[in-house]
Amino acid sequence: MFGWILKKWAIHDPLPEKVTAIVAVSYGATKTGLTNASEEVVKQVLLVSQRFPDAKIFWGSFAHGPSHTIEISEKQGIFPAEQSFYIGKVTSTTDECLAIKRLIAQTNSDSSSIVIVAEECHSRRCRMVWKYFFKNSEICFHSIPAREAEDPENPMILQRNWRIWFVANIVGWVVFKTVGIPRMARWNFHQPTS
Repeated sequence: MFGWILKKWAIHDPLPEKVTAIVAVSYGATKTGLTNASEEVVKQVLLVSQRFPDAKIFWGSFAHGPSHTIEISEKQGIFPAEQSFYIGKVTSTTDECLAIKRLIAQTNSDSSSIVIVAEECHSRRCRMVWKYFFKNSEICFHSIPAREAEDPENPMILQRNWRIWFVANIVGWVVFKTVGIPRMARWNFHQPTS
């Protein structure tokens, strides 16, 4: 049943004809390397960037994990330096989106068509945030499979099991919808970590 609901929930937009920016949503690192979710996001970002080589890649590192420096060094070694921009440490979906918005403005980058690579359970809530803060951009979500993103070593406790992460995102979506994205951005809620 969870799988059927997830299939309806997850955002899998077709890629647009033109892409100006690609976002690698951060899912942290373990003590030894990228989490499964971060690895899958990186793979998909590289595939999208091969198709759209002029698009700039924006990425951050999860601030509350024990190993954000591992995430930085791994991604710096993978993403092409001339095409990618590190946004800094991020703590939440809203924090990450706003940091990218600031960097896009600072670098005078084109944000007319953005592909966000996220995980399926997170994609719907994440899309709500991106569409709110990038009202004048075409926002496209390219989601990685939840089961492949599951990682018992993920420092973000809720992301260790895809079913728990899925329920957390449904609840989060309702809270964001009810409380409002600006207020949630001010509160900068982030999930528990270990």
